Amino acid sequence: MLLANISHDLKTPITSIKGYVEGIRDGVADTPEKMNRYLDTIHAKAEVIDDMVNNLSTFSKLELSRLTFNFETADINAFVNEFLEDYRLDFEKNNIKLINNISADAAYVKLDREKMSRVFANLADNAVKYKREDNPSLEITTFTRDGGVYVYISDNGIGIEEKELQNVFDGFYRVDGSRSIKGSGLGLGIAKQIVEKHGGKIWLKSDGLGKGTTAVVYLPAAC
Repeated sequence: MLLANISHDLKTPITSIKGYVEGIRDGVADTPEKMNRYLDTIHAKAEVIDDMVNNLSTFSKLELSRLTFNFETADINAFVNEFLEDYRLDFEKNNIKLINNISADAAYVKLDREKMSRVFANLADNAVKYKREDNPSLEITTFTRDGGVYVYISDNGIGIEEKELQNVFDGFYRVDGSRSIKGSGLGLGIAKQIVEKHGGKIWLKSDGLGKGTTAVVYLPAAC
């Protein structure tokens, strides 16, 4: 399964890169505008491969319990705000309307910033991959309850059938309807393991296909 998924997911961006490089060599990119477009596409496809390799490395270390965590007490609301600011250009580039409902009150948790950034990056990447074509949006909400902090990441994208919700956190799993969409299927599996290392929980909610998806991250409050 590992080899089948990775070979499938690597083939598409590599084929695209080879095609655009051949186009440059053959002189097809005969204007500065077309050359820039070709180079932008090559760079974007290389980023897809780089992200896949990073996820594979993280996943293997988690599976082997070799990923070290450096926890600190941090305000999760400030952390999520900083993350969204870093990702703002990605959302704008994909015409995704960002709705920020992050609480203005400080909420402290035990946090490994680098690892938790990977969690939110994978969730944000999913929102981009599975966005709807018209008026895509992403809403981030946080609130304190049950001795911890909830972070809701809600999109209005293609949604997930209820029967699939329990499987999406398995490594390399993707629902049948999304097989053609880029990604290794590792993102949610990595997110789950990292959140659980923080003593928290993560799950998805969706009312079905075409009705969007909400990722819920719960982290216990710092003592």
